[in-house]
Amino acid sequence: MNSGLIDNLTTAEAVLLALKEQLADQMEPGRRFDDEERMSTLVRGLDVMTLLVRDAGRRMQGCPPAQLDDAVQSLLEQIGRVSNVALHQH
Repeated sequence: MNSGLIDNLTTAEAVLLALKEQLADQMEPGRRFDDEERMSTLVRGLDVMTLLVRDAGRRMQGCPPAQLDDAVQSLLEQIGRVSNVALHQH
């Protein structure tokens, strides 16, 4: 496995962990998952995860890496904003 593919899978894992934390926060008793931005963030995160996994498969076949850095960075920033809002609501 080349280092680019390992980096891509590591990034996918980091995004997945951030999304799992968001979902776990929503599963706390007494909290509802009705915030549109949080739902949008989760859906977007799943889309980015799908792109990262597809890219990993294509890279294993010898294709060049997709340019996903901006999408991942933007998603992580969005997760951070949603997390900060959630913290201030408690």
